[in-house]
Amino acid sequence: DISYYVWGKDEPSAADTDGTPENYGLLWKYGPRTGWIYNDSRNDPVSDFPAAYSGKIAYICEYEG
Repeated sequence: DISYYVWGKDEPSAADTDGTPENYGLLWKYGPRTGWIYNDSRNDPVSDFPAAYSGKIAYICEYEG
């Protein structure tokens, strides 16, 4: 069971600022005070924003309950 549900501010939003659908979830370290948060993400953020994501995504997990 998943018991940690801390979303980032205004998340999940279901769409990025340019209107691209965000159908995937990710967990990332937001900062030293905030810690780890959930965010929804577009299909392939690495190809759209390579400088921001390249080398920083380690795992993709699927959970079916």
